[in-house]
Amino acid sequence: MLKKLLSYICLTCMSLVLFSCKNQVQEEFNSITNSKKSDVEIVRLVKEFEIKHPKHFESKLLLAEYFISVNDVDNAYDYLKRAEVVKKYADKKQKDSYLTKMYGYLATIEFSKKEYDAAETYIKNAINYDKQHTHGYEYMLGHLQVIKENNEQALKLFDDIYSNQPELATASDLQTYMYLLADAERYEDCTTIINKYMATGQWFAGLGSFASTVFEKDGMLQESLLCAFLEYEYNSSMTVPEDAKFLKNIDSVEQLCKENGTIKIVQPVLSLIRNLYTNNENFTLEVHDNFISKYLFIRNKINSKTVTENDFQILLSLEPYFRNFPIYYWSVWECVKVIDSNQLKNFVTVLKKAIALSPNSALADTARNEIKDVFGVTSNEKIDLDLLLF
Repeated sequence: MLKKLLSYICLTCMSLVLFSCKNQVQEEFNSITNSKKSDVEIVRLVKEFEIKHPKHFESKLLLAEYFISVNDVDNAYDYLKRAEVVKKYADKKQKDSYLTKMYGYLATIEFSKKEYDAAETYIKNAINYDKQHTHGYEYMLGHLQVIKENNEQALKLFDDIYSNQPELATASDLQTYMYLLADAERYEDCTTIINKYMATGQWFAGLGSFASTVFEKDGMLQESLLCAFLEYEYNSSMTVPEDAKFLKNIDSVEQLCKENGTIKIVQPVLSLIRNLYTNNENFTLEVHDNFISKYLFIRNKINSKTVTENDFQILLSLEPYFRNFPIYYWSVWECVKVIDSNQLKNFVTVLKKAIALSPNSALADTARNEIKDVFGVTSNEKIDLDLLLF
């Protein structure tokens, strides 16, 4: 009996010593991370700490996150793998959160290396520890299923996570999701995701054409034409505009709509688009209200020099949708010229944005000449435009 009691006392004392040591180690770590030293110095100290305490999980995760932040993937991966080895020593209260992060980072790195099987394993582990589903790793799992050509399974994953956590969807997630929906002929759902994607301000060549097709299949003919216009608007400001060819396409659409009996629905949009290039159309306000139609109406009013201060404010509010469109920033410039040309110097940076988006386009050349005009520089005079802008 006495031996058992002594054994119990010894084990209790050992536990207290180990607990005390663990607390001391954590306190040492906290004193480093909470210090007011520079980031570089803290990283150096944490590295030394991590070597001295090889079983300390949090120091490895912190170093991994630091190297991720500076885009040093190799070192990040090394520390993540070290953390994985000692994951059982992670703080119990925050273990789920820490392991969710660790496996999520590992999955992302493996995904970027195209090690898809490894990535899938890590993603599933991350999802397993993400009890509150706050990170959206199911989206990544959906992307993996697309790569593996399991589109049906991918769509199910996207449906499930988007219905519960739509706010976690990135532009890339939305792009993949809308193509899956279109492939499944769920056009109404697809138009919802297209609108959400466009609201992110992201754009890629072909988006307008894709959206136009989906809206048409969903019976939204005006929106279909507006998206087709947006595709041309983007492409024309990136290269050399082909307005005559585009107008011929508009004529063909008009003829087709006359033949299939939908002309009354689409005529307001056709006239609005055509007038932008011809200035001889009688257009009405019978166009569905969205960011594209707002933009089109204002572009037409800029051309006719009837744009108002209120129109200008609306145009500025549309920037989140058009931040990849050089022609949008040119339109802002043209609007200022109509409303108050004395303010041009205050808005010359919009021309810089137009140039930056498409430096080799005809529009960029025109923008450069406008900058020179504003600052009184002759067209053939060579000058660093940055010196004029800043």
